[in-house]
Amino acid sequence: MNQAAEEIKTRVTMQMALDRYGLTPDRKGYLCCPFHQEDTPSLKVYPGNKGWHCFGCGRGGSVIDFVMALFNLNFSQALVRLDEDFALGVCGCTATKRERQKARQALAEIAARKAGETYLKQVYETVYRVMLTRYRRLTETFRSCRPDAPDTPLTSAFVEALDWREYTEYWLNENNTFERWKKGECGLGGYQRIRP
Repeated sequence: MNQAAEEIKTRVTMQMALDRYGLTPDRKGYLCCPFHQEDTPSLKVYPGNKGWHCFGCGRGGSVIDFVMALFNLNFSQALVRLDEDFALGVCGCTATKRERQKARQALAEIAARKAGETYLKQVYETVYRVMLTRYRRLTETFRSCRPDAPDTPLTSAFVEALDWREYTEYWLNENNTFERWKKGECGLGGYQRIRP
């Protein structure tokens, strides 16, 4: 068993496992840990066969440890899972039907979480662009329709710009990152109002 484990660790990198199981680290090798709730990526994936470590929950180890935690498997089940997923032919045994079903279900859950996060990011980017465009238009209207003298009557466009410009600027400042928008920290919507 130890020989099979060493061969799997040598042949399967963490990056290969992440790609296979639908997880994508950022340029620096960080991703949101799938083992606890977090908004800021704290799981570091080291290059090659150097493994991983989560600075949030403290878990870490080799690619085998990652698969054990990801799919809630024991050591030998994780070896079989990696052997089958990467067609290594190292273990010479196959997983039971129940184990394969459990692993497929875990993969489907990971894919669903990732798809939901991607959808929310697209919604955020669209909403932020719309609000930014609105702010620019309101600012332009505010400047171009400003009265020249105190006795000049106010136009409806100027009044609207006056009413909404400050709120729009506040919204943009409070929702300047996806994470803040998702949490709804500013109390102006965000993820709480737009759930997929």
